[in-house]
Amino acid sequence: HPQLAAAHPVAELPASTESAVVAHDDHASHGYDAHGHDDHAADTNGHSEHDDHSAHGHFDPQDMMNMGGLRRTIPVTALTFIIGGLSLAGFPLITAGFWSKDEILAESYHGLTEGFGPHAFVFVMLCLAAFLTAFYTARQLCLTFLGEPRTEEAKHSGLGGPSSIVSITMQLPLVVLALFALIAGFVGVPSDFPLFGAIFSPEHNPFHYFLSPTLLVEPPTIAFNIIPVLFSFGVALGGLALGYAMYGRKPLEAGEPDPLIAILGPLHTTLKNKWYIDELYQVVFIQPAQWFSRVVVSEFIDRGVIDGILHLIARTFTFIGDFLKVFNLWLIDGVSDGIPMSIGNFGRWFRRIQTGRVQQYILLALIAALLIGLIFVVSAGFIQAAG
Repeated sequence: HPQLAAAHPVAELPASTESAVVAHDDHASHGYDAHGHDDHAADTNGHSEHDDHSAHGHFDPQDMMNMGGLRRTIPVTALTFIIGGLSLAGFPLITAGFWSKDEILAESYHGLTEGFGPHAFVFVMLCLAAFLTAFYTARQLCLTFLGEPRTEEAKHSGLGGPSSIVSITMQLPLVVLALFALIAGFVGVPSDFPLFGAIFSPEHNPFHYFLSPTLLVEPPTIAFNIIPVLFSFGVALGGLALGYAMYGRKPLEAGEPDPLIAILGPLHTTLKNKWYIDELYQVVFIQPAQWFSRVVVSEFIDRGVIDGILHLIARTFTFIGDFLKVFNLWLIDGVSDGIPMSIGNFGRWFRRIQTGRVQQYILLALIAALLIGLIFVVSAGFIQAAG
């Protein structure tokens, strides 16, 4: 119950034990319903939160140390909170939470007496959880509603008056939930429970017959046993009494520290730090995961393997591209550009002998004739020598 717990870890100890043992009768479903009514009816710190938060946006509305004295400014919320809180604590006989918790303890104790597995441990833990639930419920009731307001925001809390639309819309659901937190427990009281069983037993309960067709197998009925009832009385009243003795008999004043800090000592620090689960999770999971992602995934796989392969491929194709560039420049371009360049050079040289002078042309013709004649003479000599 984070809103009920406020800012103090002791208030966050387990309150719900309905999931630990399923009672084999009408309370098998009633346990969850009763606890739901208790939680929502007692979860009226949300209304205190709404009231205080309306004063200053920076104010922490979930810290019960900032509250106190709210019974005078929001009386309907206070009354429904108290009813839901008492039911959540399992106040005997008149609250739904008592009947729900009593059936759970009775079922666990029945398993203990019949030798069904580790029911002794389960029964002890259920009683401890119920005791702590009653204690922190009394603590939250006292810190929230008793004494004098410990902050200016708490002094000015309110819902706009009893006729305010905000007041009606926020408080009417609380009244309905508080009503069920009182009467819902009388649905399915065991037949052999003293006094109440004769009035509210399943045989006289139409709701019992309404649910019966939905059950494939009729659950067995556990015989009444006074011992779990006494334990139920003891843990509820004991937890409430201890909580009131510490926080209600002399309500805390502004600036006064929580007495649990001195009582619990180092355990308070452990609880405040949530059993150091976050730190353990950081060391066991977060830091190894960060190291793995940084060293293995990022450095080795990404940069070493993947980037190495990609860079090798890039360098290979860069080398091939540079080779093809040189091949194209010296061979392809050399041949394709060299032929026209040679023809052009020959044309420029041949153009120099075209001077337009007849004497020069006759001289060139004579030289050409001599060369041709010389070629013929040499060729004839070779032919004759060969013959």
